[in-house]
This record gives sequence, structure tokens and C-alpha cells, in this order.
Amino acid sequence: MIIKTWNKIDSINGINAEEVKKSHNINDSDEVFLVIDEISNRVKEIQFKDIICEMFNIDINLSCEEVGMQYLEKAEEQKQKEKENIDKLNEQLNQMKEENKMLREGLAMLLTEEQLNKLGL
Repeated sequence: MIIKTWNKIDSINGINAEEVKKSHNINDSDEVFLVIDEISNRVKEIQFKDIICEMFNIDINLSCEEVGMQYLEKAEEQKQKEKENIDKLNEQLNQMKEENKMLREGLAMLLTEEQLNKLGL
């Protein structure tokens, strides 16, 4: 990804600057950076420097490009943590499924077919 400070003059993905500013509530005083896909050369994100600095605890005195680069790093770290959490949750779910299967099998050995049917098992 490429980070670029938006000059609020150039169009974004074929949409003129005034429409972009209006649709994203961008004022002339706002510092905004673009996250651009380097393969397609299309803007993937429009971000406000001050909001990103606050959200990710980034020094507001850095340039827009520096904030953008730190944003990409921190966003990637966050994605990795979320993936790790999902992996852990999936592992726990699989363990619970296995425990549930073992409990059902143990219960099946103790109960008759009729009792299992009454329980909906």
C-alpha cells in the first residue's frame, strides 16, 4: 500500500474532489491521507490524520505520510492479533466439540435407545 497526503484538489477513483469532500465531510483545514493499492493504483481508504492519531495513539506532530505509515503498521498488528484470537477461539470450539462428542458417547453407554430419543440425542 502507498500512503499519500491528499491535496483536496485531485479526484479520487474518478470522483471529483468536491464530491469526495462533501461525501466524507472533509473541510479544507482537515489533514487527510489516502491509502492507495499499489497494484490497481486505486484509493482504498481515505483517513483523517487527527482521528487516526487519536485512535492509534500516534504523535499528531508527524507528517500525514508518517502517520499513514504508522497506521498501516498498527492496523496490520491489530489484524494479526484478531487472527490469533480467532485461531484460539476455533481451537477452543474444536476442543468443546470433542468433549461434547465424548460426553454423548459416555451418555449413550449409560442410557437406553428409548431414553436417548426422549432426550433428543
